[in-house]
Amino acid sequence: MCLTSLAVLGTLFTLSARVTDEQKRKADYIYMEAQKQNALSNTDAYYSMLERVHQLNPEETGPGNELGMLTVLLQSSEDTTCIERGLELMMRHQQLHPEDYYSSLRLATLLSKAGMIEKARSIWENMNRLYPAKDEVTFNYANSLLMSPSLEDKSAAIDVFNRLEEAIGKSLNITVNKINAHFALADTAGAISEINSFIAYAPRDVEGLVTAGDIRMSIDQPDSALVYFNRACEADSTSGLAYYKLAEFYRETGDSLAYDREIFHAMGLGSLDVDTKAELLRNYIVHLFSDSTQVPRIHSLFGQLIEQHPHETAIHKLYASYLVSQQDFSRAAEQQSYALDIDHGQVNDWMGLLGLRIQAEEYEQGIEDAETALSYFGEDPEILWYKSIMEMLDDKADEALLSIKSALSDPDKIQNNELLSQFYTSAGDIYQKLGESDSTFYYYDKALQANPGNLGAMNNYAYFLACEGKDLDKALEMSGKAIAANPTNATNLDTYAWVQFKLHNIGIAKEYINKALEYAEEPSAEIYHHAGDIYFLSGEPDEAVVFWEKALELEPENKLLIKKIKNKAYSYE
Repeated sequence: MCLTSLAVLGTLFTLSARVTDEQKRKADYIYMEAQKQNALSNTDAYYSMLERVHQLNPEETGPGNELGMLTVLLQSSEDTTCIERGLELMMRHQQLHPEDYYSSLRLATLLSKAGMIEKARSIWENMNRLYPAKDEVTFNYANSLLMSPSLEDKSAAIDVFNRLEEAIGKSLNITVNKINAHFALADTAGAISEINSFIAYAPRDVEGLVTAGDIRMSIDQPDSALVYFNRACEADSTSGLAYYKLAEFYRETGDSLAYDREIFHAMGLGSLDVDTKAELLRNYIVHLFSDSTQVPRIHSLFGQLIEQHPHETAIHKLYASYLVSQQDFSRAAEQQSYALDIDHGQVNDWMGLLGLRIQAEEYEQGIEDAETALSYFGEDPEILWYKSIMEMLDDKADEALLSIKSALSDPDKIQNNELLSQFYTSAGDIYQKLGESDSTFYYYDKALQANPGNLGAMNNYAYFLACEGKDLDKALEMSGKAIAANPTNATNLDTYAWVQFKLHNIGIAKEYINKALEYAEEPSAEIYHHAGDIYFLSGEPDEAVVFWEKALELEPENKLLIKKIKNKAYSYE
């Protein structure tokens, strides 16, 4: 909501004309009704009535102040025009009624949030004069001076903080603000004097001791910093902050032995909270990640931490992340599974687990995990997708097809067209394995309707058309698109070569099968087999036999290959 153009025109008109008694009475009545609506939490009605009150009697700044505050609070941060208009209404009230404490307090706070620092400081300064005994005002005025770029204002901020400290006593918050002011004034001695004074006042305050250590580190006095970090640990053996700072000190100063010692010491402390331990361990892993000799120590730390906190999901997830970085997908899946046993988490957590099961080639367990996830989240399409992949990889084509059909029973639930297309592609792949070519091509067509850019569907569709000798021109077009999008993909190159072979374009087929062999890291039996056929029909039977023999090494039970090698001739099945 914001003042409308009509409201603005009305305001300008009434400001230039005398407000009649009738307008005032009507405004008072509407204002009382507005307060009732506010009490009933009817914000829209409250706002509209305040707008009308302000139009009728802009001389009365109280309702305008409420309208301005509501305007600012209800706007998004991007709507700067409405926010500025609301602040203007509040500032008008504050200028006429500077004694209105709470309105001034709200206005100064909102101005600071809006980045109008100088205007906010002016109000804090005025309030400080009017209410010198209000600690809240004094603190905010001092802070506004501290935020000023003027060195004089920063010096003045120290004086105001000193006055506040005399009134309420020392606090680390005030001390830190004064230290910041001293550093801004390049007064290192003043900053040290401030923290020393605080520590003399509260010698066992952990945050104060840590702050003293941080200051010594910032001015390159590591020996003095270490004294304070040690004192912080001695002051409170349960303080996560103290042990965190001590360990980080050793890391920053390059003392790896002491860093290791403190990390292991911290992990053994039952008094240290688990979040601090996790943060220390995370930094430790980052620090030692490239040192393979430290892997056993990291595993030992995780084991120790899990033994202490077996039901903390954050620890299991952190360990899983580390194991993934070590490409130990099986143990990573185990830790992720432990975390999900403790807290069922979100869908993404389960998809992370299923992805790990695939990488670990633990398909049977992954299928069980997927079924568990489905019991929590219903027929979620992405979970069904992972489940179908693992069922296919586990040679359970019928079960994979059931999972895919379950997802496709309501395609509208699959709002991601790429995922929908992948489901159709997988269905086509499965039907091809089952020898049902009509269903295969039907689902490939559906896949390309859902996502015309599905290169996997194009390639598979083209290949199986070529295998059956059907629609070879269509196969060539699709395979060509797949090649154009990814010219170094060995599978796509093999398909294109095979389509050309079926079209009796042997020279082109040979060119592309050679590319497939070049770009394949480990050529499949299928690529070698195709290469043998193509080379044989290009008039190079000896080279063909070499390729067939390589294919047979990968598929020793392939009777057709045995026949071709024995006869040293291309023959049909």
